[in-house]
Amino acid sequence: MSAVESPCIGVCSINPALRRCIGCQRTLEEIAGWLRYTADQRRAIMGELERRRVAFEATLDTEQTDRQEPTKRGGTA
Repeated sequence: MSAVESPCIGVCSINPALRRCIGCQRTLEEIAGWLRYTADQRRAIMGELERRRVAFEATLDTEQTDRQEPTKRGGTA
């Protein structure tokens, strides 16, 4: 089996609410333990990252919509 590269994309910024990097979507614990993990453990994490990214981006889309359309919810501009 080949080595599993880090998913780091160099956009290292931690979302404090999720305790995850918004660049690679790994948790703080996953980032800290990456070099100690086996290839199978790394693959399992890699398998979760796209799902996390999609969920995170959906949250951003919802927040952006809420900020842009306050009058549609009965608020004032």
